[in-house]
Amino acid sequence: MGGVAFSGQIRPYDRTIRYEVDVLGIESCDGETLLAGKGRAIVDGSPVYSAASVQVGTAFWQSEETLPPTVKSCGGAIERSLSLDEFSARRYFSPGEVLAISHGTLVADAPEEFGLLPSSLMLEVGEVHEITYDATDGTGRILASRRIDPTDWFFPMNGGAKPTALIMDGVWQLLGLFLAWKRNGGTGRALGFDRAEVFDRVRPDDRKLVYDVRISKLTQEGSRAGAFACADARVFSGGRLVLYCFGARVGCRRGIRYSDYPLRSGLAFGGALKTGNQELGGQA
Repeated sequence: MGGVAFSGQIRPYDRTIRYEVDVLGIESCDGETLLAGKGRAIVDGSPVYSAASVQVGTAFWQSEETLPPTVKSCGGAIERSLSLDEFSARRYFSPGEVLAISHGTLVADAPEEFGLLPSSLMLEVGEVHEITYDATDGTGRILASRRIDPTDWFFPMNGGAKPTALIMDGVWQLLGLFLAWKRNGGTGRALGFDRAEVFDRVRPDDRKLVYDVRISKLTQEGSRAGAFACADARVFSGGRLVLYCFGARVGCRRGIRYSDYPLRSGLAFGGALKTGNQELGGQA
């Protein structure tokens, strides 16, 4: 899959989502079939998602033998909240601290509209083993993991495999955490990726999912203008490389959080991303 971009969002009071898919080719070889195409999603007349190139096949891409990075546990329960200075100085986050980030309780003196991870079933990060940034060359790394349980909600709904979209969402969640860790205020939004290759599925008996995210670009435009990060990522499951993503992109900006959910407010509708009732010119 390549050329994926988000130009908006879908929210509770939208009425209709329309999917448009163009099949561009079908190839068969040695009993396997590959279908190629492109598509987009439109909510109430506004495009919100597009994929310039999509391939779906009856077999996975072949990958080179790649060993996963070694990860060690960062501890368990959270002992106390952190100051913003302590938060941005940390090089890891325990499972309890990751959970506190998702609920907005880890940073005691967080600025208004500070970054959050998703909570409950949508949280794709279990613990962060390493988070670093080198300002001299503008690169960084996030090494994180998530435990896999055969009773996870998605396995019985998806033929015993974890949906690839959730794996990719874990990469975006970690990029959003990185932007908050770099002291950028605002709410994070996935912007897309250049290309993703899928080599295998995540199985119920794999035990652990490991994310190795390499930051290649960080842009910080000031306290009100927001920030942007770009990265390549490898994802391992049960020691196997299952996904390689190139050019994953996430941005953050103030004034776009649906903080009064589930009220029917100005931010209760999707389409082109808005701050309050003002459109952001198609930025997601």
